[in-house]
Amino acid sequence: MSEGKLVSKGPIIERIKQETNGLNIANEIKEQIIDYFETLLSDEIKRMSILSIDITDLQGKRTIQEKDWLFIQKILKNKE
Repeated sequence: MSEGKLVSKGPIIERIKQETNGLNIANEIKEQIIDYFETLLSDEIKRMSILSIDITDLQGKRTIQEKDWLFIQKILKNKE
């Protein structure tokens, strides 16, 4: 399966500009920033997916319910 972009460059760069009071960013650095966020998000999606599969397999079901999601979030937040 072909992986498409997970994040949109425009809103991210605009948010960075807001947070930095209009700091300019070179075009090649913008691409590196987007690649960085793509990697972070992709890694988190993989972690969440593995946990989801493990939990639903243990329960013999194919649906993530609210209690499952709360449990997954707790694990994801405690990754450090």
